Amino acid sequence: AFNNPFLIYDSSLKVLAYTRNDGSTDPLWTETVRSGTVTDLDGSAAQELLLYLEKLDKHSQPFKHQSRDLSDPFFSCNIQISGRRAGMIALMERHHNVTAGQLDLLRLLARLLTFELQKDAIRRENSGLIYNQLLLELMEGSISGPETLRSRLTATRWQVGRYIHTVWFVSANAFLPEPEWKRIFDRLLLQELDGRGILLKDSIFFLLSDSRPQPDDACCRTLRRFCEKYRLRCGLSDPYTDLLETHRMKNQARLALRLSCDTVAFFAQVRYQNLLSHCLQYPEQREILHPAIALLDRQDRECQTEYLDTLSALFKSQYNQLKAARLLHIHRTTLHYRLQKMVALTGIRLEDAEEMLYLQLSLTLYRR
Repeated sequence: AFNNPFLIYDSSLKVLAYTRNDGSTDPLWTETVRSGTVTDLDGSAAQELLLYLEKLDKHSQPFKHQSRDLSDPFFSCNIQISGRRAGMIALMERHHNVTAGQLDLLRLLARLLTFELQKDAIRRENSGLIYNQLLLELMEGSISGPETLRSRLTATRWQVGRYIHTVWFVSANAFLPEPEWKRIFDRLLLQELDGRGILLKDSIFFLLSDSRPQPDDACCRTLRRFCEKYRLRCGLSDPYTDLLETHRMKNQARLALRLSCDTVAFFAQVRYQNLLSHCLQYPEQREILHPAIALLDRQDRECQTEYLDTLSALFKSQYNQLKAARLLHIHRTTLHYRLQKMVALTGIRLEDAEEMLYLQLSLTLYRR
C-alpha cells in the first residue's frame, strides 16, 4: 500500500475514482495502468484530493468541484456504508452543462453501488463468522472427522495448501489493549500471507497455508517485518497436512515462543530444548540419567581427569574424533586413549547410537 492516493480517470465513461492501494496483482488494475488512465498523485495534488474527500463527506447530494489537475469540473456523489465512505462516483462536465437528468442518474448509480457494496459487506462479515467458528473448532479439536471437515471447508470455499503451519502471535514486551489488537489483526490480513486467522483475547491464531513443507524466505521476511513493526513475536509449528491435527500443532507454536527468544520462533529449532524442558520437570531426574555420568564425574573430581569434557567435545563435534581433539587442544591419540579408559570404567558402547544419544541427553541434563 502506498501513502499517496491514486486517481483513476476514465475519459470515455467520464467516471472518476480513487484508491489508496496498489492493485498491481489485479488484472483490471494492470490494464488500467497499461492504458495510461492512472495517475500517482503526490505533493499538492495529493493534498488537494484529500481535502476534496473531506469535503465530499459533508455532502449527501452531488456537488460541483473544480480541480486544477483536471481541466473540466465534475459533479461528485459519495458512496457510504454504515456511515463511512466506501468510495465515490463522479460525472465530468465537458462541453455542455450537466443536466438534472444526468444528476439523477448519478444519484441512482451511487445508490446501486451502495446497495451492492452493502451486500458484499454482509457477505464478507458472514464469511468471517464461518471462518472464525471453523478455526475455533480446529483449535479445540472438536471436529468429528474428515467428512465433517471437508463439508465445512466447502462451505467456506477455503482452498488449503498442501502444508499448513500453525502461527501464534503474541505481544513482545507490553500489554496491548483490545482496539490495538484489532488494528494489528486487520493489518495482518493485508499481508501477502496465504492463510486464515482469528483474533483472540490477547493473541492472534493464524493458519499459514503453503505448497512447500517450509515457508520460503519471502514469507519469513514478511513475518519478521510485521512482528518488528508492531512489536510482536510469533511461533511456528512444524508443517502438517491434516487440518484435524491443528489442536495438537498449536501447542508446538506456543512452545516455540516459550523456549526461544527470536522474533520469529520455529518449533523445529527448539525441539531439543522442548525435550530437555520435559525431562527437567521430572522430580527425580537424577534417577533417569545414564549411570556412567555419575561414575565419570566422580572420577574427574577424584583424579583430576576430564572425561565429561571429553564426552561433551565428542558430542559437539558430531562424533568426529579429529574435531573433538582440536576442541580439547589434545592429540587424537590422547583422545582415543581417554575414550578407551571411559569404556573400561563404565562399560559404555561407543558404537551404539541409542546409548550415545541417551548419554548425550543425560550429560546435558546433568550440567543444567
